[in-house]
Amino acid sequence: MHEHYGKARAQAVDDVTWIAELTSQGFALLTSDARIVRNIIEANAITMAHAIVFMIPKGDMTSDEMAQRFDMHRATIDAKVECGGPAGYAVYERVVSQVFP
Repeated sequence: MHEHYGKARAQAVDDVTWIAELTSQGFALLTSDARIVRNIIEANAITMAHAIVFMIPKGDMTSDEMAQRFDMHRATIDAKVECGGPAGYAVYERVVSQVFP
């Protein structure tokens, strides 16, 4: 998000907006907010945009730890992206599990 919107604006962009905009530009979405698929408005945005979301299920990781987790599962993430969306995946330490829909 920071790369796309800039650090200051990224904090102000609501989830529904960034889900739609970044998905329409061909991005798979990475987030530390595992609640995104349980919030009905955000889940609907994921469905409508056919988004593919990868989330860290624990909110207590540093940015570096999250980046390492995503990188560790890069091949699996790439394969899941090829399957298309809408879809949401929890990226655990040892496995990537589909949690949405």
